[in-house]
Amino acid sequence: MKKEIPAKRQLAKDMKFCPECGTPVKKPVTGDQSVSGASQQLPEQSTEDSQANDSSDDEDNGQGVAGDHNITGSEKMKVTDTGESSVIKEEKTDDRKRKQSMIGKGKKKSNLLTPSVNDFDPDRHLKKVKVEDEGGSSVDPQTSGDISTQIGQMETVLEQQKIKRGNQDKDTSEDDSSDSKDSDSRKSGKDNIEKEEESAGKKKKKKRRKKKKGSSKGDTDAKPKPETKSDKPDKMDGTRLTKAGNGSGNADKTPGRRQMSSTLIDVCFNAVISPTILSNSETDSVVVDFPGFSHSVKMKLDRFISDGYIVGSVTVPIAKDLVSGSYRPLNYNYKVFHGEAKGKTTSEYFHISGRRDGCMRQVLIPSKYLSQGFYNSYDGIIREDPRIDKSKGFWYTKFDNIKESVKKLIGKDDYLTLLKEDAQQAVLAFLPDWQLKSMSSDGVNGKEMIYLIVNINEGLRNVYVKQMDMLQGNMFDRVFAKGLMSPIKKIIHELERRKTETLDLEAKTLCLVTAVTVTHIVVEFEVHLARDERRMLCEALLPSPDFDSKTSLDVEEAVKFLPKDIKNISVSVLKFSRNIAENTSDPSWMFCVPMIHFLLKKCKPFEEAPAEVDHDETKPEWWGIVEYRRDIDTFKRKGKWERPHEEIVAKLTPYFDVDYFLPRTLIGSLNLDMLFSVVESANNISPDIILASMYYYLKSGSNYELIKKIIHHMSVKTLNMELDITVHGLVSAYRTYRISADLLVESLKHRYTHKDIPLLAIEVFLISLDAYDRIQSNLDPNKKVYTQFNITKDGHLKKFEDFKGKIIDCLGKDFRYKELEFLQRWNSAFKLKVPNGKIKVAYTTALEKSLLEILQNKGSFEKLIEIYCEHTESFDGVVQEILTKVALTAVNECDKFEWRSEKDERCIIRLGVLLSNVFERSWDVRKLDDPHAVFQHALSWRPFPTYMEIYCNKPKALGEECQKMLKKFVEIIQDFVQRLLEGTVLIKTLRKLMEKG
Repeated sequence: MKKEIPAKRQLAKDMKFCPECGTPVKKPVTGDQSVSGASQQLPEQSTEDSQANDSSDDEDNGQGVAGDHNITGSEKMKVTDTGESSVIKEEKTDDRKRKQSMIGKGKKKSNLLTPSVNDFDPDRHLKKVKVEDEGGSSVDPQTSGDISTQIGQMETVLEQQKIKRGNQDKDTSEDDSSDSKDSDSRKSGKDNIEKEEESAGKKKKKKRRKKKKGSSKGDTDAKPKPETKSDKPDKMDGTRLTKAGNGSGNADKTPGRRQMSSTLIDVCFNAVISPTILSNSETDSVVVDFPGFSHSVKMKLDRFISDGYIVGSVTVPIAKDLVSGSYRPLNYNYKVFHGEAKGKTTSEYFHISGRRDGCMRQVLIPSKYLSQGFYNSYDGIIREDPRIDKSKGFWYTKFDNIKESVKKLIGKDDYLTLLKEDAQQAVLAFLPDWQLKSMSSDGVNGKEMIYLIVNINEGLRNVYVKQMDMLQGNMFDRVFAKGLMSPIKKIIHELERRKTETLDLEAKTLCLVTAVTVTHIVVEFEVHLARDERRMLCEALLPSPDFDSKTSLDVEEAVKFLPKDIKNISVSVLKFSRNIAENTSDPSWMFCVPMIHFLLKKCKPFEEAPAEVDHDETKPEWWGIVEYRRDIDTFKRKGKWERPHEEIVAKLTPYFDVDYFLPRTLIGSLNLDMLFSVVESANNISPDIILASMYYYLKSGSNYELIKKIIHHMSVKTLNMELDITVHGLVSAYRTYRISADLLVESLKHRYTHKDIPLLAIEVFLISLDAYDRIQSNLDPNKKVYTQFNITKDGHLKKFEDFKGKIIDCLGKDFRYKELEFLQRWNSAFKLKVPNGKIKVAYTTALEKSLLEILQNKGSFEKLIEIYCEHTESFDGVVQEILTKVALTAVNECDKFEWRSEKDERCIIRLGVLLSNVFERSWDVRKLDDPHAVFQHALSWRPFPTYMEIYCNKPKALGEECQKMLKKFVEIIQDFVQRLLEGTVLIKTLRKLMEKG
C-alpha cells in the first residue's frame, strides 16, 4: 500500500482498499454492483448532468436531480452528537437533504440505509470492476447469501472533519470503522478496530448490530473465491411452482437470503434501458442514484430485448422510515457511467407534466408492502433528455417546447405518444416467460404471474400516472392492456397447440393453471381478444380428467398454484364466460362451466349428483347457473349459435360425468327449438334434466306442440332405458320420478286448454315411478342409503296414492253431452305404455273402478248404447268391457233407440248383438213354458218393442237363440190376441192387460 488511509469516511463492512491509492473499494458482487459518488476524485459531470442539477431545486422543489451524489472536497459532512441523538451537517445542503439523512430520534444518523453496499470509484476502478463483473468477484457465495442479500445494501458514507466530544466521538468512530475490514488494509483496519474497541461505554446497540451481521460479513482473511453465477433476483415475494406440485416454497426460506427486518424493506428497482442513453452496453454502467446519500447502486443488466433495449434490476434494502411517515419522499434517478471515458456520465430525463426540466423520481411504496418487507418498483423505460444535441454534447435550446424537441429528435409529434409506447413496451419487457413445460422449467405461472403483473401495473401506473401525471388512469389502463395483448395471445395459441400433444399430469396441471391465470388477467386488465382466441381460451379451461379412474388430478393440483383467495379468480373466469354469453351468440362459454363450478366449489370432479330435486327454486342452484342466469336468458333469445350445436354437444358430452352440473347448464341454456334437436340426438343427458326443462317451459307458456313432442320422446326413452341396479341408479331414478311428478302437477293446470299434455305427463310419471320401484325392489338398499340421500323407503307408493285422485280428476267425471270425448280421454289413459308390473296393475284397477262407477251413476244410457254400437271397436279392451257392462244395463232403461234410423247396417247389427246378449241374459228359456209369464214380460220390459221391431224388420241382426226366443214370444202373444178377439180370454189376463194399458 502506497499510503495510509485517513479516517475520513464510514466504510461498509465488506470494503477493501485499492493497493495503488488506498481508496476504499467495495467488493464487486455478481450481477449487481453499486457506484459510490462520495470520493473526492469523482469525475466531473457532463454538461447535461450539471445543468440538470442547476434546475433541480427550482423545478423539483429542492429535491435534487441525478448527479447530486457527486461531492467535492469542499462538500464535506460533519457529524455532531447532541445528547441522545446525532445531527448530520453537510456543507452546501439544504434542510430537505438533512431530513433525508435522518432516521429519527435515538438512531444514528450515519446509518440511514443498511450496510454491505458494493461501492467503487468510477474513475479509478472501472477496469477492475469490469473484470470482476466477468467472474472475478471475491464475495464468498456461502456467506453472502442469494442475490437479495448481495445487491444494494446501502449505508451512508460520511466524511468526518474532526472528532468533537470525547467518548461520544469514540463511539461514533467505532461505528464508522467497524465495517472497514479488507485484505489489503487488514493491518491498519485491525489496529483501528482494536483501538476503538478499547474505548469505554460501547453501546449495546452496536453489539446487537455486530451480532446480527456476523453471519453475513464473510471472512476477510480468506482468499478470494471464484465468482459463482447467481440466480436472478426474486422479482416477487410468493411461492414458486415446484416439482412436487405444491406451492409451499416461500421466498423468505431461500438459503442465504437476508431475514426480513422490521425496520427495512427490500426494494427491487426494475427498469428498461433505452439504447439511446447507452454508448456501449458492454462497458457502460447503469446506477440508481439517491441524491442526499453518497451512494449509487449499480444495476445488473439482466437481458436484452428487441431493438437494443435492456432490462436491468437491483435490490436495495431501505429503511422503512425513509419511505413512510415524515421522511417521504425518498428521491432517486438513474444515471449511466460511460465505459472507459473518464468523467463521462448521462443522467436520465424524468418528465413531470407542467415542468420544463427533468425531475426526480420518488420511491412510493404502497403501505401493504411495508409489512411484507419486499417491493418491486417497475420504473418503465430510462431515456436521456430528448432536447440534448448529442453531436454537440449540450442542449441546443434549453427552453424548447418538449413536443417540438421530441419531434426534431425522433420524429414524434407528441411526447405523450412516446410515453404510451414506452409504457406498452415496458409491460412486454418486464413480463417473464410462462412456465408451461414442467414445474422445474424456467418461467412463472399461477399466483406468481398474477402478483407480478399486478406489481408491474402498480409500478408503471405510479410512474406514468401518479408521478409524471402525463396519462389519465383510463388511458393508462388501455395502454397496459395493449401491452399485455401480444404475450397473452401468444400463450393462448401455445395452449391450443398443446391440446394435440400427449401430456403428463405435470404438463396438464400447468396448462390448466395457465388457462385460469390468463383468463383472470384478461378480465382484470380488460385485454381484448379476437373471437377465435376467446374460443381457444374457453376450451383450454376444460380439465383433462382420467375417465378410467374417475379422477381429475389436474384440477386438484391447479388450485394449489392459484392465490389463496380463489374467489377473485373464480369471479374472473365467471365474468369472462358471462361476457361471451351476454354479448355474443358463441356457445364457447360453456367450456368454462366445469372449471367455474370447481373453483366456486359447487362440486368436485366426478362427484355424483345428489338426490335433491329443487329445480324450481327461485335461485337456480340446481341448474348450476345461479351466478349468470340473466346472461343465459339473454343468450337463449339470440336464436342460432355461431357454432353448430352438434359440435358443442359432442365436445361437452364426455364431461357430463366430470361435472354433473354441466348437462344441466347446457339444457338450461337452450331455447325450446334447439332443445328438441339436442334431446333427440343426445343420449347421455339424464331424463330428470330434460323433464325439469319441460317443467320450466310449460310454466312459462312456450310452444306447447314442441313440449308435447319432447315429453313423448322422454316417455319412450325412459321406457326403453336399461335399469341401473346400483345406488347411483336408485338416486337417478328417484330424481326422475320426483321431477316427473312436478311436471304432472304443472301439466294438470292445462287439462282444459292442452288436454294431451297431462296424459303425456301421466305416462312419463308412471314409467319413471315403475323404474324406481323395480330398482328399489331389486337393490333392496339398507337404511343407511336412504338416510344418506334423504329418501324414504316406499315413499314412491305413497306419492302414487296421492296422485291417483289427481289423475282421475284430470280425466273428468262429468261427461254430459260429451260422452264420446269423455270415453276417448279415458281410453287414452288406459292405453298409456306403462310396463307390466305392480304400478300398472294399481293404476289400471283404480281407473277401471272409477270409470265404471261414473258411467253407471251419471251416464246417458241411450247415448252410451249408441257409442257402444258405433265406436266400441276403437276403445281399449278394458274400456270395451266396461262399456259393454254399462250397455247391457242401459238396454233395460231404453225403449226407443231413435238413432237407429241414422246408423248404418254395421251399427244396427252391433245393436242386435247387444240386444241378443241382453235378452238371452235377462230371460230364462224355461219360462217360455208359462204363457202368462211370457205375456207379462212382453208387456213390462221397456226394450221389448225394439226387439219386436228388429225381429220383424231385420231378424238377421239378432242372434239365432234370440230369434227362437222371440218367435216363441210372438206365438204366445198372437194366441192371447186371438183369444181376446174370440172372447175366450180369462178375467185374470184381462186385468193384467188393463193394468199395463
